Amino acid sequence: MSIKIEECVICDNALTEYDETAKRFLDLPEDINVKRCRQCGLRWLYPMMSVEEYSELYKLSYFDEIPQDYEKVVVQRLRHYRERIKKILKYFNNRKIRLLDVGAATGEFVNEARKTGIDATGIEPSLKACQRAKERYGIDLIQGDFLVLDINERFDVIHMHHVFEHFLEPGKCLERVRDLLNDNGLFVLEVPNQFDNIYMDLRILKRKPFSVYSIHHPYFYNPNAITTLLIRYGFEVENLKTWKSYLKGKSRRIPGSEYFFHYIVLFLADLLLKRGLFIEVYATKNGRRKK
Repeated sequence: MSIKIEECVICDNALTEYDETAKRFLDLPEDINVKRCRQCGLRWLYPMMSVEEYSELYKLSYFDEIPQDYEKVVVQRLRHYRERIKKILKYFNNRKIRLLDVGAATGEFVNEARKTGIDATGIEPSLKACQRAKERYGIDLIQGDFLVLDINERFDVIHMHHVFEHFLEPGKCLERVRDLLNDNGLFVLEVPNQFDNIYMDLRILKRKPFSVYSIHHPYFYNPNAITTLLIRYGFEVENLKTWKSYLKGKSRRIPGSEYFFHYIVLFLADLLLKRGLFIEVYATKNGRRKK
């Protein structure tokens, strides 16, 4: 751990505090804390690793081997991906569009998008994931780092699903997104609402033992923080919601009463408080698209 960020990277606020609840939940060692901005609510690891250290961490944790439970996660996400693609097409009145999926993993979102006629491609750092996408779907993903790859094309949509929270320099990432989007292009992202969700409020989430997953997110966003950040970098938030996890995909394995409880709690948390488990955002470059 080598980087100590004293001021909020979103609103430049110097009024920060240590979040002991977040530290306990992540089971962090004594020398690692979580800081929180008192203005926008952004949280971050303090200190956090350098770019080089994170690159090595991700290489060991994600890029060299595909997690054993990844196939189950993919199945749970497919329905969500299909619903999202329908929304994207509706934004563009079902016209032909070009889409870039950043952090494309093994190509599921790109594959689903192509099924609808979208001209979709993806970027993925993991060579093994790219090989899996080629073997399974015949998709040639671009292998490399989104921030440094030489990309000469422009896109109508850039999509990130649980990727943005891994960027050590979120402002630099958003500048890159803006550069690659066409005018009035759409940026679609989803990030965890890790410490501002209803389960944390009710103190019913179980703490997990310290592992790589305790430190793999340098930043922890909430709806206010992600909105403020996007506006700062020239985006207009068209739609933001928190949502109900992948419970629909898991419903057959969750007892009826327990499933109903989770569904109602998360539905009301999203509807009334924006405190569901994940944050989904649709934001446009240069504001609302021209009709």
